[in-house]
Amino acid sequence: MNDPRFLVVFSLIFCFVSICHGKTVKTNGFEYQLGSVPEWVTPVETPDLDQLPENKQDASRILLNDRQFNVNGEKSEEYTHLVSQPLSYQGLEQVAEIYIRFNPEYQDLVLHDISIIRDGEKIDQLNKAKIELIQREEDLEQRLYVGIVMAYIILKDVRVGDIIDAKYTRKGANPVYGDHFGKEVVVAWESPVLKTHIRLISD
Repeated sequence: MNDPRFLVVFSLIFCFVSICHGKTVKTNGFEYQLGSVPEWVTPVETPDLDQLPENKQDASRILLNDRQFNVNGEKSEEYTHLVSQPLSYQGLEQVAEIYIRFNPEYQDLVLHDISIIRDGEKIDQLNKAKIELIQREEDLEQRLYVGIVMAYIILKDVRVGDIIDAKYTRKGANPVYGDHFGKEVVVAWESPVLKTHIRLISD
């Protein structure tokens, strides 16, 4: 097709996709990136809600807790896919804010997707949510500087019954550990967890 209008539109779309999937965002002296899910990640399906019983006593529930690790020394990557759902107004407080810890001295935070799914429609939150990076200056119990930065993601217009879908990767590992790997994975939450998936690959 040699239509110049097609070429212009295609160029604009290509540029938009490139910006959205390779953008670095700076806030409070720190930065995070927007990017695609790594190719090494194995997609995991969220349980079918029609087949799941709903306990009216639960304020919220975790539909999917997916953690995948690609261990390769200092180039290690940790992928997280968390899907949650508020079942009451109290549950809104539990899922409307997402917290991600990372150490910018040796880690990069890449956000892939933050969305609300409502009545089958996906509502992008990466451009709507309030995202701030705030440093925790010390471990208050041990009085040690730890260099941890917390990403606070505050979603907008979350409603009871919405599905919150978050995907992100932390790239890099503490060089102090060298080729050794150890990770604490939370599998028990205050809210019920319907599906947990943990995967570890290593070169």
